[in-house]
Amino acid sequence: QHIGFEPDQLLRLFGKQPEKNLVSAELDGLLVVIQPQHDLAEIKSAPLLAAEDRPTAIFAVVGGSVITATAQRQGLRVPEDFSVLAYGVAPLAEINDPALTTIEPDFKRMIELGMDMLKRRIADQPIPQQVLYVTPKLIRRDSTALCAPSKDAASH
Repeated sequence: QHIGFEPDQLLRLFGKQPEKNLVSAELDGLLVVIQPQHDLAEIKSAPLLAAEDRPTAIFAVVGGSVITATAQRQGLRVPEDFSVLAYGVAPLAEINDPALTTIEPDFKRMIELGMDMLKRRIADQPIPQQVLYVTPKLIRRDSTALCAPSKDAASH
């Protein structure tokens, strides 16, 4: 199935540089990328949603509500026609129609870790060289569902 992604960072993970006015890009034949400017979310998502091989899911760092509204204007239903997963927009996610499934970062824990490091630095104590992981939460709402089998799978 196709999954649509927004962030520039995803391009970098695949060793590609983001382009200034990128609308979409194929990465290893699987991913469609939309640039993350919120004000361009509708302009850039409209052709993607109108495509015959439209994604079965879109991961939106910004613009999740714009993407669902654009889909509705095109006669598409979320999550029946495709799913939308948003990142870190809890207050807006709940009032969106449909309510957006989100990945919510644990900002409180990130701030606690950052403050601990800052306090150590102020106290002239060593800060261990380590990678700290803060696990986000998946909050399931109404914008995601299992995708239907692909046309290719149905014909076999």
